[in-house]
Amino acid sequence: MSDFESLFHTEYNYFITVECENILSKETIEVSEDNILTIKQSPSAYRIKNLSFNYTSALIFIGTYYHDDVQALVKENFKPAKINTLYFSFSFFALVILVYVFFWIDLPNKLLLMLVIGLGFCCLTYMYESLKALLPKQQKKKMEETHFHIAGYLAAQLQDFVDAKFKLDEQTN
Repeated sequence: MSDFESLFHTEYNYFITVECENILSKETIEVSEDNILTIKQSPSAYRIKNLSFNYTSALIFIGTYYHDDVQALVKENFKPAKINTLYFSFSFFALVILVYVFFWIDLPNKLLLMLVIGLGFCCLTYMYESLKALLPKQQKKKMEETHFHIAGYLAAQLQDFVDAKFKLDEQTN
């Protein structure tokens, strides 16, 4: 088996996409295990047009095949959500003041009343989102997101390795 053929076997898959162009017909085909024989029968009729790294396939492969290893990295690097007590208490006291202003002080200007309602809503929303981040369901989503980012980082490292090894074209997927 030649080096060129080994690129397309799943055992040696470097997530490389190779496009060859027929010199006579200017037809471009993507090389795979299925059509490698066509190119191998008349190699002088084809030239390599583009080599590129398939980042998406590498990301999925790393995320699934090395799931346990990536999960160990996630557990090592995952930081659970914490409430910023300064902002949370500021938001709480601002909400208390705004409720007092809304119910016990007669506001003659509708614009001022809308401003008080808007600020109160912002404070309430901040407090809700801060507490929601502590829920186990949100923690699990955050861990899965961290898993995806670590797998993406490893895929980028693989891309750098493959780029250096094969000196790929500028356009990569």
